[in-house]
Amino acid sequence: MLRLARQLILQIMQTFPKHIDLRRLLASSPLFAVALALGGGALVGGMTALGPIYVALGLVALAVAYAMLTSTDLGLAAVFAIVTLLPFATLPFKAIITPNFLTLALLALFGVWVLRLLAYSEQYPLVMTPLGLPVLGFVGLTFFSLFLGARGLPDPQTLHNYAKFLLGVLLFFSVVNVVRTRQQIRFALRALIWQVVRWATWLAALCAGRCTCAFFAGAPWPYWLPRERAGVAVC
Repeated sequence: MLRLARQLILQIMQTFPKHIDLRRLLASSPLFAVALALGGGALVGGMTALGPIYVALGLVALAVAYAMLTSTDLGLAAVFAIVTLLPFATLPFKAIITPNFLTLALLALFGVWVLRLLAYSEQYPLVMTPLGLPVLGFVGLTFFSLFLGARGLPDPQTLHNYAKFLLGVLLFFSVVNVVRTRQQIRFALRALIWQVVRWATWLAALCAGRCTCAFFAGAPWPYWLPRERAGVAVC
């Protein structure tokens, strides 16, 4: 786990520029100076209105988003982390369509490798595998069924749900086009195993805490029964 965490930190550090001449950048790009001033003002205003904790979390989220948009390996690791830890977590603010973290991570991963494919098609050719055409056929069938079942006019919520389903299916192409080398396979497997171990540890601790609390409260065996079935007030 420590080795994987160190590898993740190194991957994130490699995505950021090593040398930045701030004076030359400010002198040559007035737009960057304006953006830097607006960012500093937003940072100070956010600390005043929301507090330093939310601002720090926002900065961490921006750093993670930047790393995901510049490294497909980190994007895939972020998808694994969200799937195992926060599969239903959504954005803290309300919008017309409030996407969850998993949808945003899948969309970022898919967009990054597609743009990389378009920009460097010779270095990163499209990989389909023998299952590629059947998966595309399944996607086409679901698209036809969507408009046939809705009589050509699906509502926005149905389209939103179908978009999430489509991103989940297209994860197949994201994985086969992102994981290309043996080193990337090891990194992806370690990230997935690490997240599964963390989830299993959290679940075991939760069950152990509930059973311990129920035991001292005098609940009958098995201790994981709901309160109304156990008949005893437990924690």
